Amino acid sequence: MEWKLKVYRSALKFLEERIQKSEREHIIEKLKELLDSLEKGVIPYSRLDIKKLKGKWRGF
Repeated sequence: MEWKLKVYRSALKFLEERIQKSEREHIIEKLKELLDSLEKGVIPYSRLDIKKLKGKWRGF
């Protein structure tokens, strides 16, 4: 299964304009690591500090 990451324009603008290059590269590397793990069927909770979402999910 191929995973895709949807990134909003405001998020791209933030990555491009408001943070330093080293931080941007770190974020992109973590996103790549997440996608690689998902393609293998593994969710890396501890390595990426993923938290459960709380509250009601509308439309799910």
